Amino acid sequence: MKNIALLAITSLFLFSCSNSESLDTKEKTLKSSKPNTLKQSLVNEMIQQYRNNQLATINKTNIENDAHSIWFELETLKKFITDVENEAKKNGNTSSNDLGIRFYYAAYPEKVKWGTTGYEELSFLLNSPITQQYENKHTLVMIPTIDVEGKNVDFNPMDKNTFTGFQNTTKKGDYKIMSKTSANSDITAQNHGNLIPPADPDNEESF
Repeated sequence: MKNIALLAITSLFLFSCSNSESLDTKEKTLKSSKPNTLKQSLVNEMIQQYRNNQLATINKTNIENDAHSIWFELETLKKFITDVENEAKKNGNTSSNDLGIRFYYAAYPEKVKWGTTGYEELSFLLNSPITQQYENKHTLVMIPTIDVEGKNVDFNPMDKNTFTGFQNTTKKGDYKIMSKTSANSDITAQNHGNLIPPADPDNEESF
C-alpha cells in the first residue's frame, strides 16, 4: 500500500515538474521570439481602405462621424487574458493553447438606456462629455473562445456548462449572439475602450 501511495505521489510530482517545465519553456519561447511586424505602408493602406469604404458608408446613415479606432490600456488587455486563463483552469481547462479571443464588431445602445436595468455597466459613460457621445458609435466586444474538436467556439470561462460552446437562440424575434445555460447572466467579456471619434484623433493617432 505504501509503495502504491509512493508511486502516486512520485507520478504527481513528475507530472507537476513536467507541466512546470512546459510552461517555463513556453514562456522562454515567447520572450525570445521575434515580434510580429507589418510594414507601415501596408497598415496605412488597410486603415484607409476601411475609412474610404466601410466607414464612409456608415457615415452616410443617421450615424454621423462614427468611431474608427478604439484604445485599451495594455494592463486591461493583460488582465482580461489572465482572467480567461485562470477562470478556465478553475473549471477544468488546463491548456491555454485551446483558448482564444474573438473580437465582435458592435455599437453602443441609445444613451437613454445607459444605467437602466440590463445596461448598468454603461452608467459610467454618463460621467464624461466625451463618453456621452458614444451613443450608437462603433465599438468592440471581446469574447473568450475554446477549441472544441477543431472549432473555436465562444464560451464563458466562469461557466463549465459553456465549455462546449454557447447555444445560439432566437426568442421573440430578438436574436441573441450567446445564451448561457446557467441562471447567471454575467459572462466573461471585455469592452469600454476609448473611442476616436468622439475623442480628438490629432492628439493621439498616427494613421
